[in-house]
Amino acid sequence: MRPARLLIPIAVPFSFVLGHLAGFAVAHDDSSAKQPVEAGHEYLASLGRLAIPLLVASMFLALWSGMRGRAVAPRYGPTASQLVGVFVSVELVEHLALGWSVTHILTEPALWVGVLTQFVVAAALVVVLHLLVRVGELLASRGRRAWALVGSPVTRAPRPLVHAIELTPISRRGPPLGRLARVCS
Repeated sequence: MRPARLLIPIAVPFSFVLGHLAGFAVAHDDSSAKQPVEAGHEYLASLGRLAIPLLVASMFLALWSGMRGRAVAPRYGPTASQLVGVFVSVELVEHLALGWSVTHILTEPALWVGVLTQFVVAAALVVVLHLLVRVGELLASRGRRAWALVGSPVTRAPRPLVHAIELTPISRRGPPLGRLARVCS
Protein backbone atom coordinates (compact mmCIF):
# COMPACT_ATOMS: atom_id res chain seq x y z
CA MET A 1 0.00 0.00 0.00
CA ARG A 2 1.32 3.45 -0.85
CA PRO A 3 2.25 5.47 2.24
CA ALA A 4 -0.07 8.33 1.24
CA ARG A 5 -3.07 6.01 1.53
CA LEU A 6 -2.19 5.35 5.17
CA LEU A 7 -2.78 8.97 6.22
CA ILE A 8 -6.24 8.38 7.69
CA PRO A 9 -6.06 4.74 8.86
CA ILE A 10 -3.12 5.43 11.15
CA ALA A 11 -4.85 8.52 12.55
CA VAL A 12 -8.00 6.57 13.52
CA PRO A 13 -6.80 5.66 17.05
CA PHE A 14 -6.37 9.35 17.92
CA SER A 15 -9.91 10.16 16.83
CA PHE A 16 -11.25 7.07 18.57
CA VAL A 17 -9.64 7.95 21.92
CA LEU A 18 -10.68 11.59 21.64
CA GLY A 19 -14.29 10.59 20.92
CA HIS A 20 -14.36 8.26 23.91
CA LEU A 21 -12.91 10.87 26.24
CA ALA A 22 -15.33 13.56 25.06
CA GLY A 23 -18.32 11.24 25.36
CA PHE A 24 -17.18 10.06 28.76
CA ALA A 25 -16.74 13.64 29.99
CA VAL A 26 -20.32 14.49 28.98
CA ALA A 27 -21.86 11.28 30.28
CA HIS A 28 -20.08 11.48 33.63
CA ASP A 29 -19.87 15.18 34.37
CA ASP A 30 -20.21 14.78 38.12
CA SER A 31 -17.13 14.75 40.35
CA SER A 32 -17.78 11.20 41.60
CA ALA A 33 -17.52 9.72 38.13
CA LYS A 34 -15.29 6.78 37.43
CA GLN A 35 -12.34 7.08 35.12
CA PRO A 36 -12.76 5.61 31.59
CA VAL A 37 -10.45 2.72 32.52
CA GLU A 38 -12.67 1.85 35.51
CA ALA A 39 -15.78 1.91 33.32
CA GLY A 40 -14.79 -1.00 31.07
CA HIS A 41 -12.49 0.92 28.76
CA GLU A 42 -9.21 -0.63 29.91
CA TYR A 43 -7.80 -0.54 26.40
CA LEU A 44 -8.02 3.28 26.19
CA ALA A 45 -4.86 3.75 28.27
CA SER A 46 -2.79 1.62 25.89
CA LEU A 47 -4.49 3.00 22.80
CA GLY A 48 -3.98 6.54 24.10
CA ARG A 49 -0.23 5.96 24.33
CA LEU A 50 -0.23 4.72 20.76
CA ALA A 51 -2.60 7.35 19.31
CA ILE A 52 -0.29 10.39 19.46
CA PRO A 53 2.71 8.72 17.76
CA LEU A 54 0.41 7.37 15.06
CA LEU A 55 -1.08 10.82 14.53
CA VAL A 56 2.42 12.29 14.22
CA ALA A 57 3.31 9.50 11.75
CA SER A 58 0.24 10.36 9.69
CA MET A 59 1.28 14.01 9.63
CA PHE A 60 4.83 13.07 8.64
CA LEU A 61 3.50 10.87 5.82
CA ALA A 62 1.40 13.77 4.53
CA LEU A 63 4.46 16.00 4.44
CA TRP A 64 6.59 13.27 2.88
CA SER A 65 4.04 12.38 0.20
CA GLY A 66 3.74 16.05 -0.71
CA MET A 67 7.51 16.30 -1.06
CA ARG A 68 7.63 13.20 -3.23
CA GLY A 69 4.83 14.39 -5.48
CA ARG A 70 2.68 11.37 -4.66
CA ALA A 71 0.13 13.14 -2.53
CA VAL A 72 -3.26 11.64 -1.92
CA ALA A 73 -4.87 14.29 0.21
CA PRO A 74 -7.88 12.93 2.12
CA ARG A 75 -11.41 14.14 1.51
CA TYR A 76 -13.83 15.00 4.30
CA GLY A 77 -16.65 12.59 3.42
CA PRO A 78 -14.65 9.35 3.36
CA THR A 79 -12.59 10.44 6.36
CA ALA A 80 -15.61 11.29 8.49
CA SER A 81 -17.45 8.11 7.50
CA GLN A 82 -14.42 5.99 8.38
CA LEU A 83 -13.93 7.63 11.77
CA VAL A 84 -17.64 7.56 12.66
CA GLY A 85 -17.97 3.97 11.44
CA VAL A 86 -15.11 2.73 13.59
CA PHE A 87 -16.32 4.64 16.64
CA VAL A 88 -19.96 3.53 16.41
CA SER A 89 -19.02 -0.09 15.66
CA VAL A 90 -16.78 -0.37 18.69
CA GLU A 91 -19.32 1.38 20.92
CA LEU A 92 -22.08 -0.98 19.81
CA VAL A 93 -19.93 -4.06 20.39
CA GLU A 94 -18.81 -2.80 23.82
CA HIS A 95 -22.30 -2.03 25.06
CA LEU A 96 -23.95 -5.09 23.54
CA ALA A 97 -21.32 -7.21 25.30
CA LEU A 98 -22.40 -5.58 28.58
CA GLY A 99 -25.99 -6.60 27.88
CA TRP A 100 -27.39 -3.20 26.89
CA SER A 101 -30.18 -3.01 24.32
CA VAL A 102 -29.59 -1.26 21.00
CA THR A 103 -32.24 1.36 21.79
CA HIS A 104 -30.53 2.16 25.09
CA ILE A 105 -27.18 2.49 23.33
CA LEU A 106 -28.60 4.78 20.64
CA THR A 107 -30.27 7.05 23.20
CA GLU A 108 -27.13 7.49 25.28
CA PRO A 109 -25.77 11.06 25.00
CA ALA A 110 -22.17 9.88 25.27
CA LEU A 111 -22.49 8.03 21.95
CA TRP A 112 -23.72 11.13 20.15
CA VAL A 113 -21.07 13.37 21.67
CA GLY A 114 -18.48 10.84 20.52
CA VAL A 115 -19.97 10.82 17.01
CA LEU A 116 -19.96 14.62 16.91
CA THR A 117 -16.33 14.54 18.05
CA GLN A 118 -15.52 12.22 15.14
CA PHE A 119 -16.94 14.74 12.67
CA VAL A 120 -14.94 17.59 14.21
CA VAL A 121 -11.73 15.53 14.30
CA ALA A 122 -12.30 14.46 10.67
CA ALA A 123 -12.61 18.10 9.57
CA ALA A 124 -9.51 19.12 11.51
CA LEU A 125 -7.55 16.11 10.28
CA VAL A 126 -8.42 16.76 6.63
CA VAL A 127 -7.44 20.43 6.91
CA VAL A 128 -4.14 19.69 8.69
CA LEU A 129 -3.20 16.87 6.30
CA HIS A 130 -4.04 19.03 3.26
CA LEU A 131 -1.84 21.80 4.65
CA LEU A 132 1.02 19.39 5.30
CA VAL A 133 0.77 17.92 1.79
CA ARG A 134 0.89 21.45 0.37
CA VAL A 135 3.86 22.38 2.58
CA GLY A 136 5.64 19.25 1.34
CA GLU A 137 4.95 20.24 -2.27
CA LEU A 138 6.25 23.76 -1.64
CA LEU A 139 9.37 22.46 0.07
CA ALA A 140 10.04 20.13 -2.83
CA SER A 141 9.51 22.83 -5.47
CA ARG A 142 11.62 25.29 -3.51
CA GLY A 143 14.37 22.71 -3.29
CA ARG A 144 14.26 22.12 -7.05
CA ARG A 145 14.32 25.85 -7.79
CA ALA A 146 17.19 26.44 -5.40
CA TRP A 147 19.10 23.57 -6.98
CA ALA A 148 18.44 24.97 -10.47
CA LEU A 149 19.84 28.35 -9.39
CA VAL A 150 22.97 26.81 -7.96
CA GLY A 151 23.45 24.50 -10.90
CA SER A 152 24.62 20.97 -11.09
CA PRO A 153 27.61 20.30 -8.82
CA VAL A 154 29.27 18.19 -11.52
CA THR A 155 29.45 19.71 -14.97
CA ARG A 156 30.13 17.32 -17.78
CA ALA A 157 31.35 18.08 -21.23
CA PRO A 158 28.71 17.43 -23.85
CA ARG A 159 29.03 14.04 -25.51
CA PRO A 160 29.89 14.12 -29.19
CA LEU A 161 27.19 12.91 -31.53
CA VAL A 162 29.63 10.99 -33.70
CA HIS A 163 32.73 9.24 -32.45
CA ALA A 164 35.88 9.49 -34.50
CA ILE A 165 37.22 6.57 -36.49
CA GLU A 166 39.40 4.46 -34.31
CA LEU A 167 42.36 2.65 -35.80
CA THR A 168 42.94 -0.65 -34.14
CA PRO A 169 44.86 -3.66 -35.30
CA ILE A 170 43.12 -6.94 -35.97
CA SER A 171 45.80 -8.61 -33.98
CA ARG A 172 48.71 -7.23 -32.09
CA ARG A 173 51.02 -7.92 -35.02
CA GLY A 174 48.80 -6.87 -37.93
CA PRO A 175 48.31 -3.50 -39.63
CA PRO A 176 45.68 -1.11 -38.17
CA LEU A 177 42.13 -1.55 -39.36
CA GLY A 178 39.70 1.38 -39.30
CA ARG A 179 36.38 0.96 -37.56
CA LEU A 180 33.45 2.95 -38.81
CA ALA A 181 32.13 5.77 -36.71
CA ARG A 182 29.07 5.01 -34.64
CA VAL A 183 26.31 7.45 -33.85
CA CYS A 184 25.41 7.99 -30.22
CA SER A 185 21.80 8.22 -29.33
